[in-house]
Amino acid sequence: MTETFTSASHSATDDVQRSIFDFRSKSTETIIPAAHGYAEALKAGTIFRLIDLHGLQVVDMSAFVLPFTYGSIASAEHLSPSYTLHRTRGTPITIGECIYSNMDRPLLRLVGDTVKTHDMTMMSCFPKMYEDRGMKGHRSCAQNMVEAFSEFGMKGLTEVREPFNIFQNTPYFANKPLNCSRPGDWVEFEVLLDCVVGWSACPFDQDKWCGEKPTDALVVTGLSKGTDGLVSDYEMSDETFERIYGKGKHE
Repeated sequence: MTETFTSASHSATDDVQRSIFDFRSKSTETIIPAAHGYAEALKAGTIFRLIDLHGLQVVDMSAFVLPFTYGSIASAEHLSPSYTLHRTRGTPITIGECIYSNMDRPLLRLVGDTVKTHDMTMMSCFPKMYEDRGMKGHRSCAQNMVEAFSEFGMKGLTEVREPFNIFQNTPYFANKPLNCSRPGDWVEFEVLLDCVVGWSACPFDQDKWCGEKPTDALVVTGLSKGTDGLVSDYEMSDETFERIYGKGKHE
């Protein structure tokens, strides 16, 4: 099943609380439109893959552990780059290592990675950053996160947490191009705790970021370990490939 997600603002309701634990039972391909975000509840033990469809696209990732501490995403245990850097002694994570929560618990395990260049030091781009550049109203990753997590109860920018920036090259590898991912590059994570994970196809189109033209990304959730016992055996469906690239796989 392929979906295209378009972010929109929602208010939290009692019905939302039921959807938080509504884990999907089969794998799903979701296109995240350029400069927008998406969030989904993921079950521990499953795997998801994030794919850069066109190259040079940074994708911010955030996650909140379920059930939410004290019943609110604002106080929930969450993905923490600083706790992860403590565990890795200040170096980027590599295959087999984990992203940790702010309770020092392994939250996501990196099981596959074709780029090996990501960032844990920078915040999400945010509205005031664009306003300071004379670009009021420009989309931002922080606002994307608010929109994506709004159905899980997020109310505003003060509840956005620092992200894990997939495919972002700062500042570890300054001798490489700013964005190193190529079309079709991907990362794959095993979910270690029930959680809500959100992604933002970064809208930042200045200073040579994201190839100065943000593009769509694809997230595939509900995957299982493949024949090698680590990464999945995922192959993009013919329908999704044609929808994204406008042609068949073998054309």
